[in-house]
Amino acid sequence: MKNKIVWILSILCIAAAAFSIFVLQGEDRNEPEIQFTEEIAYSPDMTEEDLLKGVTATDPEDGDISDRVVVESIVQSNGKDYVKVYYAVVDNSGNGVRTGREVPYADGADRTETSQPEESAEETVNAEEEAEETTAEPAEETAAEETPAEETPALETEAAPAAEAPVLTMKTDQATLARGTAFVYQEYVESITDNKDAQNDLFRELVINGTYDINTPGTYPLIFYTQDSDGNASNEVAFTLIVQ
Repeated sequence: MKNKIVWILSILCIAAAAFSIFVLQGEDRNEPEIQFTEEIAYSPDMTEEDLLKGVTATDPEDGDISDRVVVESIVQSNGKDYVKVYYAVVDNSGNGVRTGREVPYADGADRTETSQPEESAEETVNAEEEAEETTAEPAEETAAEETPAEETPALETEAAPAAEAPVLTMKTDQATLARGTAFVYQEYVESITDNKDAQNDLFRELVINGTYDINTPGTYPLIFYTQDSDGNASNEVAFTLIVQ
């Protein structure tokens, strides 16, 4: 009787192991692939639709998933004849891939990053010196001539412009993902604007404050913000990630 029980348990263990191997083999672990079928030229006024022209994606299990490809970021480098555009896509099983390609500038395209010119320190000093000379020369004649008191402090009204922080705008305040799906957080950002830094640089400084686990179902409260090259932090935007 004892030998019969051991024999039955052995058969059950073998069956369980075979079933586990079958399940693992059936699980989709293959990453999709992004292809570029058409050459494009870059200009700063291009939309995401323009950048996705000729970009396709295929997956061994899901087939054509070109409609899921997103532009993750655009990296500009001074002195280069091209920009680096990064694309990302995720299949139904949560397998994601990120691919970059070099896109040459279009003829006549502006190759400088968007920025506001800073006030020259030399011009400020010269302006102050001219102001001092203007007020210093008639100083000896003030005994005979009346100098209006209002004119002297007028030179002090010009103050340095206040630092401007970046402005972060989101497309939505929450996202729901299936367990194991890649969280491509950049696609939920509408725009980031600043009076000095380009949007691409601000995207690279984007911070997600909070913890989350795409493999564990739950609701994760997060905070999105960024900062510019002067250290000015943007507004903080609350975001809720729901993993099912």
